[in-house]
Amino acid sequence: MVPTKRDYLKVLKKKDFFLLWFGQGVSDLGSRISFIGLTWLIIKITGKASAVSLLFILLIIPSIVLGPGAGVLVDHWDKKKVIVFTDVIRGLIALGMAFTENLAIIYVLAFSHSIVSLFFSPAIRSVIPRLVSEDELMTANSLSSLTEQNADLIGPILGGVLISAFGVQSTFIINGVSFLISAFFELWIYISPVQHEQRKEKKKGFLIEDFKEGLDYIRANSIVKFVIVFFAISMIPMGALPILNVVLFREVLKYSSEQYGFLMTIQGMGLLLGTFYVGKWGKRFHEL
Repeated sequence: MVPTKRDYLKVLKKKDFFLLWFGQGVSDLGSRISFIGLTWLIIKITGKASAVSLLFILLIIPSIVLGPGAGVLVDHWDKKKVIVFTDVIRGLIALGMAFTENLAIIYVLAFSHSIVSLFFSPAIRSVIPRLVSEDELMTANSLSSLTEQNADLIGPILGGVLISAFGVQSTFIINGVSFLISAFFELWIYISPVQHEQRKEKKKGFLIEDFKEGLDYIRANSIVKFVIVFFAISMIPMGALPILNVVLFREVLKYSSEQYGFLMTIQGMGLLLGTFYVGKWGKRFHEL
């Protein structure tokens, strides 16, 4: 059943979920704005597609190498502390980007930001079910996803406008402030400590044991295995598109930052419409 407007309003009336959702929305929007600034700054400094490619590699490596372990660790940590601390750290990193044009420092900061973000996402996903009832979970997850997609839609064009009006550093300042605002709102969220207290009884070597359990589940489930392999392969050509876009728009077509942001917004609109119609058409098919 597709959530209605009344369902969304009902979930947003829950104070703790609202604080989490608002904080997520602010930081997501700031991240999209900053991403436009980051790619624009690197191509401005170097004029080379290879420099932007290295950025994307540095952003992806943590997910590949540390992603599974980060999720297991978060499962055993205090979720509220993880959410607040990661937003504060990411805010400080983003503000640091506003005060340097040294390429090596920018790469280190971007790499560090990517590592810290690995702990934020699983914490958010595990917290939402503890802030709403079981009947409201689908609505809450849908709202969280829509918020992220709207940030994809609005963020790029705002980034382009900010770069044109105030310079590329303004995108990093906005992003840094957005993370700190998000952390402030998240401070007031109440999350039941019961699950965390139970986790304190974990045995030695829990990280390896939990990781093995995850691998065993993937091996035993052919559908999950197919989805992982499919997306891993499909992301190879898709990963090149953002790099080619920024080089094409700035160096070949000589587009302004506003035009670049506008084109990225059109891409976000496509993703949003695609999500809507896939959900609508999906009702016509039986689940596997």
